[in-house]
Amino acid sequence: MSRAIDSKRIQELLETNREGDFWDFKEFWYKNKADLVGDILNFANTQHHLDCYIIIGVEDATFKVIGTQDDDNRKNTQNIIDILRKIKFEGGRIPNVRVSTLKIEQKPIDVITISDSNQVPFYLTDQYKDGKVTIPAGVIYSRIEDTNTSKNQSTNSNSMEALWKKRLQLDLTPGQKLISSLKNPNKWIYQESSEVNIEYYYYYQDDPTYQIRIKQDLDDISKIMPFSFLQTDISITWYIIDLVISGTKIFDVQGVSLDGGRYFTIAPEPKFVEFINNYQSDPVKYYVLVNQSIKGFLYTFFKLKSLDSSEARMADDKFLQNIIVIENEEVLHRLENNLNRVVEASMDLLTPNEIEIESASRELKSKESGDLLYDKWAEQILITNNIAEMVNKNITKYLNF
Repeated sequence: MSRAIDSKRIQELLETNREGDFWDFKEFWYKNKADLVGDILNFANTQHHLDCYIIIGVEDATFKVIGTQDDDNRKNTQNIIDILRKIKFEGGRIPNVRVSTLKIEQKPIDVITISDSNQVPFYLTDQYKDGKVTIPAGVIYSRIEDTNTSKNQSTNSNSMEALWKKRLQLDLTPGQKLISSLKNPNKWIYQESSEVNIEYYYYYQDDPTYQIRIKQDLDDISKIMPFSFLQTDISITWYIIDLVISGTKIFDVQGVSLDGGRYFTIAPEPKFVEFINNYQSDPVKYYVLVNQSIKGFLYTFFKLKSLDSSEARMADDKFLQNIIVIENEEVLHRLENNLNRVVEASMDLLTPNEIEIESASRELKSKESGDLLYDKWAEQILITNNIAEMVNKNITKYLNF
């Protein structure tokens, strides 16, 4: 299942000032349909396990955003699907493609997302021609680094071998196969558990030895966290999520039930940043979720499984306001390297006032009893969430601060 594309992800790719093995920039929409099909085939046939993006409305030499507002050749998802359905693909397998329009720098840009698939290689059984451009039958294209295969030839033998290994999943360890299967949440079947310590589990339809087991975490963990503080009910129930193959645990992560059980998701990863003002000089936490990680894949999995009500969707929106969602570990490292300087330069903006602290402290007292420093706790929660809000508003700025 593909993730929804968002402007933050595209901004991160723009800031790289280069093209790569899963993204490309185009100044204008395709005038020739065979050129479009050729590029889709190159990105559909990649050796990695990532969705790919053709980003239109960006100069591919300067990476300046020009927008697609005046482009007469713009297409939507259905337009491209209609083109692909008229082409004879091997096995009738058509790449999964969609078009999204985003605003970057107040200008519309269009993003063609080509979903990752194990059904590679995609190729044609009959040639496809539009004008002077032809996609021959039987040739297999593949994106290698920032380069597409030439129209009149197949990719090299090493790439060809890698594509067939990907199709047969010979390029993956058992653990990687399990993670890859999370991209197909509709194939995971919910099952009540008869075991005392497991509340419920999912098994994978294609291989029932793959399981996701959910059990309550009985350790003494705080029932209130910064990422739960916008919820109608701010208390948390903690869970342990075990990813299992043939009864053997391969991975485990923490899960959380938010807003009185209305929404289940993954516990984000805590990070620390220095925070020194008139009131405190301690490191404070902020919380991140990395899309291209086990937690990121599980977040998407449970989002698709859990968003069955307006209350759950609202809880998810509030959850995302209090965490920072990052595409991959490389981008996270860039943010971590800059965040101390960002926080130091934004101290006044991030520091809550006395009224905000008092209100948050009352909320904490209503949920947690005991000999606690409520004002201190409230201030730390508000600072944490202010950091997330500030970064989310302009992540590109803070990646290059």
